[in-house]
Amino acid sequence: MGVPKRKVSKSRKGNRHSHIRVPAVAVRLCPQCRKPYRPYRACTFCGYYAGVGSRVLWVRRRKGEEETRSAQR
Repeated sequence: MGVPKRKVSKSRKGNRHSHIRVPAVAVRLCPQCRKPYRPYRACTFCGYYAGVGSRVLWVRRRKGEEETRSAQR
């Protein structure tokens, strides 16, 4: 089993881990209400989803808001 002969310095460890990072969250603007939303998901504000729009019945709201039925049909 490989055992390190020396301590790995903070600089060397940092260089090795420099490419490991959390990816940036992709955000788009909703074409209906112009608020930001995650792609491939229904808009949390108005319920719009990629041309379907009025057919999305339930939208999970942000924390603190209650789950409601979409007003448009």
